[in-house]
Amino acid sequence: SKFYKFRYFNKIFKVPLEIVLPFKKKHYPWPIAINFINQSMNKIKNSDFKFFKLSENDLKKGRLILNKIGIPENAWYVTLHIRQGLQSQGHDHRNSNPLTYLKAIKEITSRGGYVFRMGDKSMTQLPQIKGLIDYPFSEYKSEFMDVFLGATCKFCVGTSSGYYSIPIYFGKPVVLVNFLNVMEYYSLKSNDIFLPKNLLDKITKKPISIKRIFNSPIGYYGTDEEYKKNNIEILDNNDEEIKCAVLEMLDNLDGNKINQEFLNKNKKIREELDSINNKNYEFPLRAMAHLPLNFLNKYYS
Repeated sequence: SKFYKFRYFNKIFKVPLEIVLPFKKKHYPWPIAINFINQSMNKIKNSDFKFFKLSENDLKKGRLILNKIGIPENAWYVTLHIRQGLQSQGHDHRNSNPLTYLKAIKEITSRGGYVFRMGDKSMTQLPQIKGLIDYPFSEYKSEFMDVFLGATCKFCVGTSSGYYSIPIYFGKPVVLVNFLNVMEYYSLKSNDIFLPKNLLDKITKKPISIKRIFNSPIGYYGTDEEYKKNNIEILDNNDEEIKCAVLEMLDNLDGNKINQEFLNKNKKIREELDSINNKNYEFPLRAMAHLPLNFLNKYYS
C-alpha cells in the first residue's frame, strides 16, 4: 500500500528535471541547453576539452572481437540504430520501419564500409546483405561492444532514440533520420545531418513549412496525441530520402564531393532559423547541423 501511496505523491509533486539541463544558473529544455553549451565551446580558443576516449586495453579488446566477426583490421564501419518501441505507448511517432533503410545500407557497403545494426533481439531482423552485421542477433552482442562500436564508427545513423548519444560523446558525427521532436535538431553540431519525418497539415493537405516545424509549438511536440489533436499527419521518410541523407554524410566526410548547392541552401536556412528563434530564450539559438538537400528542395525554396 505504501508503494502505491508514494507513487501517487510522486506524480503530484514531481519536477520534470529529466527534460531540462542547467545553463548559467537557469534551466532549459535539454536540446536548447546543449545548443547554448556548444555555442560557448565554439568561442573558447585553444580549449583542452576532449571527447570521451577508450583506453588502449578497451581498444585491443574491441579489435579482437571485430577480428572474430570478420572485420578487416583497417576497415571502416557505420552504426545504425532504428527505433522500434512498444506500440500504443504514445510514442509511435518515434518508430521507423527497418526495411526502409536497406538502400542506405547498400550504399555504405558498396563504398567498402560495414554496417552494424544496433539494438536488441526484439527488433525486426534484417535480410542478409554483404557487409551488414545484424549485431543484436549475433553472439558478439554486449554492453561493451555497444559502446566500442559507437566510439569507433565512422558515423552513426540514428533515429528518435538514445543510442546516437554514444557516438556523439566520442566526437563522431551523426545522421538522424525519421526524427521527432524537431527541436532536438538544436543539440547537434555542424558535422551532423538532421532529417525529420514529413509533417502534413490534415486540413490543408499541404506539407508544414520548415520554419513552422523548427519553432514552437510544433517543434516541441513529444507525444502522438499532440500531433493528432493539432491535425498533423506524420509520414516516415522513405528509403530514397534516408539514402540521400546518408550519401551526403559520406560525401561530406570524403571532402572532395561536397555539393555546393547543399552548402548554400543550408547556410540560407540556418540564417533564417536563427532569425526566428533568437528571441525565444534569454540567449539566441544557433542552428548548426545540416538538412538534406532533397528535404530542403521539398519544403523550402
